Parts: sequence; C-alpha cells; structure tokens
Amino acid sequence: MSTRRPARPVRETPRTWLSKAVTYVLLTLGAVVILGPFLWMVRSVITPNSVLYSRGGGGVIPRHFTLDHITGAFTEGIQPFDVYFVNSLIVTAIAVVSNVFFCGLAGFALARFEFVGRRALLIVIVLMLAIPIESRIIPLYILASRSGFSNTYFGIALPLLVTSLGIFLMRQYVMTIPREIDEAATVDGCSAWRLYWQIIFPICRPVIAAIAIFTFITAWNDFLWPLVITQTQDMQTLPVAAANLAVVKDQLRWGTLLAFSLLSVLPVLIFYLFMQRQFMAGITGGAVKE
Repeated sequence: MSTRRPARPVRETPRTWLSKAVTYVLLTLGAVVILGPFLWMVRSVITPNSVLYSRGGGGVIPRHFTLDHITGAFTEGIQPFDVYFVNSLIVTAIAVVSNVFFCGLAGFALARFEFVGRRALLIVIVLMLAIPIESRIIPLYILASRSGFSNTYFGIALPLLVTSLGIFLMRQYVMTIPREIDEAATVDGCSAWRLYWQIIFPICRPVIAAIAIFTFITAWNDFLWPLVITQTQDMQTLPVAAANLAVVKDQLRWGTLLAFSLLSVLPVLIFYLFMQRQFMAGITGGAVKE
C-alpha cells in the first residue's frame, strides 16, 4: 500500500510577491479610474443643488439626499424622457438587426466563396476600420436627405446598418469553422442559404452577440450623426436631448444633466452584463491565422 506525501506549499519568492503586488496596485488604480467618474455621477445625482454648487460640493459622501434631479430629468426636457428613450430604442433596434443580418451574410460569403475581387474587397473593409464617422458625415447626409431619410429612424440608423467591423469579425469567426461541415451539408442537398441559417449561423452565436453589443453601444451613445440628421425635437435621441438639457432657461443644471445621463447609460450597462460572456467568446473566437 503506497502512501502519498502531502505536497509542499510553494514558497513565493520576493520577486513573485512584488510582481503580484504591482499587478494588484495597477488593477486597483484602473478600477478607480473607470468606476470613479460613474460613482461621482451617482453621488451628484442624489445631492441637492445647494450642496452640489457649494464649495467642495458636499464631500465624497453627501449628508443630504434628494430625488429632484431624477424627477427633473423626466420633466425639464423639451420632450418627456420617454420620447427620447423610445427614439433611441427604435434606432438601436434597427441598427442591431440590420448589422447582424447583413454583416453575417457578408462575412460568410467572404470566408466561404471564391469570387473575383474578394481579396481586394477584404482589404477595403479592413481599411474602412480606420476611417472615422466624422469624415463621412457630408456624403451620408447628402445620401440621407436625397433619399428622404432625414429626420427618420432609418436615417438616424443609416451609418450602422452595415459596418466593416461586423463583417470583419464575422468573416474571421467563420474561418475557424471546419469546411468539412459545409461539405457534409452540401452532400445532403443543403443549399448555401440553408447552410448559413441552419448550420453556420447557430455556430456563430458568440460573434453575433459581440457584433450586437458593439452595435447596441455605438447606436445608443451616438451623438454627432443624430444631431446632424434630426430636425425636430420629437425625433432626437438621448445623447442629443442630454446636450439640449444641459442649459435650461440660461441656467446650467448639472444635477439634472447627470441624472439624465445616468438613466441613459443604465440600459447599456444592463445589456452588457447579460451578454459579456458571449461578447468575450465572440471577440477571442475569431483570432485565426491565414
């Protein structure tokens, strides 16, 4: 009968201990930098104006609390808060559905089909990642206005209907799927359309989730393009409405503005918390070499 000796605890060397200490310090500083402004915003939302505008702003933890700023976010805007919220929700839904649909098909075609100009098209898509939306404002506005899409939900979502990032991520993920699956489906009489929707698309759920999250966050937080393309208050999205709410009756209302911003960012946080696993799987799953 053999007896196993208990494993000796591994002693940490001073170098290992120092490395861990530095890592924890850097992670703590990073958390403070990221969470600090958000926590300060929450603190300012529940702080009365008399304390918020005083010297020192009432300290880190205020002694007096109020919900007037949250109430003001719903009532002090030109339109009710729910109007801007519904506008952002509709625009974001259009952008997410369209981007997932078209980027999925385009990425699948670039990964599986051979056609003239495929390589050049892929290079153009990659180069498009470096072109910011600001440089495309004028041609997009001309296109939207001449097509009758100005001041419409479709027009607001226009820049995000199809994105080069979504096509690239989808293409990279499909490249990781063995071609034997395609061949087996083709032998069974499966068409390319049926192959994509019944086999490839379900396998690509992680990257589909990543594309949806990217599109959701971008569409929900977009400010410049909705500001340019909207012409009436009842079509404005949350970021544009927040900018208009900053100054009401020639007064800068920080508390109300921060409350409006806090209510606007909550859907993004909730959506990401539920989808973060799929998001990470989709981002890392497409890391393939050619």
